[in-house]
Amino acid sequence: MILRFNLIAPGEDSPEILKMCHAIRDKVFIEEQEVPREVERDDNDSTSGHLLLSRGSEGVGTLRIRLTEQGIKLERIAVMARERGKKFGQLLIKEGIKRSRELYPTEPIYILSQVQAAPFYASLGFVESGDEYIEEGNRLHVTMTLSPEAEAKIFTLK
Repeated sequence: MILRFNLIAPGEDSPEILKMCHAIRDKVFIEEQEVPREVERDDNDSTSGHLLLSRGSEGVGTLRIRLTEQGIKLERIAVMARERGKKFGQLLIKEGIKRSRELYPTEPIYILSQVQAAPFYASLGFVESGDEYIEEGNRLHVTMTLSPEAEAKIFTLK
């Protein structure tokens, strides 16, 4: 099956795509990681972009693109358990960066990574830029930023 990306830009409405994004996030964050639903679902969904990676009619992964005072925040990054280890996370992040640039050409890009996922993001050019802290149901996180130099190189990674 062919992989496909769908983007709901901020302010756009696409209930079917958003429903698939939420289903992936529910499975990964609420069921697997036991993040409380009221923490995972917040008011930012309605003002953010949502990127869905699908294969056929099945959702593979998703992320949310949100403009904050600090720049473009890639968040709610999730890949279904059965699809992990197949480089879909890497594809999702690269496409998220590309689509973020289409929406916000000059803003810096950052993520709040769970500490155990930091090496994955580092492999894509993100650099830790702050101290570790607790967020989302007692999970240890670290802020990571993407430098312009790393961003320029990211699309040459294999």
